[in-house]
Amino acid sequence: MATLRLVLVGLICVVPGLLTGCGNSEFETATGTVTFDGQPVANGDILFQPADPQYGPDAGKIIDGKFTVPVRPGSRKVVIRAVRMVPGKKGPMGEDAHEDYIPANYNDKTTLTADVQPGSKNDFTFPLTSK
Repeated sequence: MATLRLVLVGLICVVPGLLTGCGNSEFETATGTVTFDGQPVANGDILFQPADPQYGPDAGKIIDGKFTVPVRPGSRKVVIRAVRMVPGKKGPMGEDAHEDYIPANYNDKTTLTADVQPGSKNDFTFPLTSK
């Protein structure tokens, strides 16, 4: 459910800018890798939150530890979330249970930052740990 919310937030924030003609000229491409305890994050979400509340976050998917996201330039807080199946555990409707496994200091209480620069490579590496 948290993943769906992040995707919807990303669509709400990115699509209006594209529809109103803002185009990609005010965005830079942020790329990079995300690992958790040394392993690529298989499937997750990444958000780049601006300090200015006038703008919403820029969001994208993490797939096999890699991401590519259009981001407005500037200093950003970075939020990373991912879920995984819990072997042998079932949810209330009998479905396979999932858990958020990325610690809060990388999402709800994030300590991650990125400085997205115009005309730069903007390649970031986020080596997350469970400790």
